[in-house]
Amino acid sequence: GPDGAAGMLATAYAGNAHLFMGRLDLSGIAQVTFEFRSGDNRHPFTVELRADSATGALLGSTDVRPAVADKWYTQSVALSASGERALYVVLRSPAGGIGQFNSLVTMDAMTFEKRR
Repeated sequence: GPDGAAGMLATAYAGNAHLFMGRLDLSGIAQVTFEFRSGDNRHPFTVELRADSATGALLGSTDVRPAVADKWYTQSVALSASGERALYVVLRSPAGGIGQFNSLVTMDAMTFEKRR
């Protein structure tokens, strides 16, 4: 990842992908900030935070237009939720040709930021 430490990465190889983050207490959380890296094609995509399933209630979303290839960048998503919820991160892109050798995006980390 961007900090040079070995760790787990998640790479989306489809234009519609999701990650289940588990049941989390979202009380007091204002936004979630992601660390992403896009490939050479810099596909535009949308990050959605959803409750209870990958098609569940929308808790927040933002459009991402990667400006650089093969460099880490951050993107924040405002969150509108409280209490314990099953949280899904959904990545969507209308771009064609996304696959094993042309990934959508790689995610290194997500940080939950409290309301001030």
